[in-house]
Amino acid sequence: MKIVQYSLAIAWAWLLVGCGKAEDNSPAQQVPQKVAMPSKADALVFQSHYQRLVEKFVDNQGRVIDYSDSRRISTSEGQSYAMLFALVANDEALFAKLLEWTENNLAQGDLTTHLPAWLWGEADDGQWRVLDDNSASDADVILAYALLQAGKLWQAPRYQALGERLAWLILEREVQIVGSHRWLLPGYYGFVDGAAETLKLNLSYYALPLLKNFATELGHAEWQQVYDGAIALLNYHQHGFASDWIVLKNSGELADTQQAEADYDAIRAYYWWALAAKHDANVKAQLSSFYGVPTAIEDLGSMALHTDWLTGSYSEQGPIGFSAAVLPLLGQLAPQLATAERQRIVAMNPAAYADNYYDTMLLLYGVGADQGCLNFDAFGNLQTDWSNPECVHVIE
Repeated sequence: MKIVQYSLAIAWAWLLVGCGKAEDNSPAQQVPQKVAMPSKADALVFQSHYQRLVEKFVDNQGRVIDYSDSRRISTSEGQSYAMLFALVANDEALFAKLLEWTENNLAQGDLTTHLPAWLWGEADDGQWRVLDDNSASDADVILAYALLQAGKLWQAPRYQALGERLAWLILEREVQIVGSHRWLLPGYYGFVDGAAETLKLNLSYYALPLLKNFATELGHAEWQQVYDGAIALLNYHQHGFASDWIVLKNSGELADTQQAEADYDAIRAYYWWALAAKHDANVKAQLSSFYGVPTAIEDLGSMALHTDWLTGSYSEQGPIGFSAAVLPLLGQLAPQLATAERQRIVAMNPAAYADNYYDTMLLLYGVGADQGCLNFDAFGNLQTDWSNPECVHVIE
């Protein structure tokens, strides 16, 4: 594998613009704003959820805050999600703020050499700083993708170059050949057990349309191998549901010890696989592996919160974000159930989810795809609809 060489020296100059010192955020800057409660009529409108995300969860420096944690944490996940949504909403100003905060606070001021730390918040000593310096590859993939697509859609050379560089860092530090496959590890360290000869993977980290885009646009065969590995990973799922975590032996067999229960990670796997299946016959052929999703919805009335990927059992209705996240899958496997989940979203009192970080993110993903604001072409390029006022941010 060869390091990416940029043909123009100016690309590196663009990359260096904006690198700076980490910021010292005071708690005063992290107080949630009071926002108008979304109406039930807005529940299936991307713009409504986006506006709430911006006003409720993003501070004036571009930091996405998860208030469900007492440390008022920020994560590389939240930053990357918000950047993708800002691009979908054609919100260049917020995108730039989010990137600046991410680079300065999670990447030691330089995303050209550092993958973002995944967790930042208030430490026990009262200081605001990185709490865990490990990376999170799902966030890194989305961040690199958002930068690459922003470079195209907004004609921004720095974003394009930075996205290419970050994609290289992911290949270098978070991708590893084990057995016959090139796997996307969940983070830089902690997921390969040399003594036990096993590795721990997460199905939801494989955002297939984004990986397809890397494979077709960046000119690295390694990305196609990562994409193919994801499809191979699905073969281990024989009982209708995705896993959160799966442990493989280096030989390629399932390890003896597994985490059977799946919930908040697995829900994203259904989303990414369904969107990829629109353009990839191999993925579409495997989509029926998730037959447990419509089965659970028919039984419980909405997507299950708890599922067991080793037995196929399930229990308890999931939160409203789960209903949104499975819309693309249901659109292909059981359209009538997609209608039922939309009705559940509309019927839900917005006060029940307006303050919930994760529900907000899943609603943006699911409603965005369902409404046509957030989709992908056969090469994984982002398909936006900036002509639709329900897809773009409100200009005040």
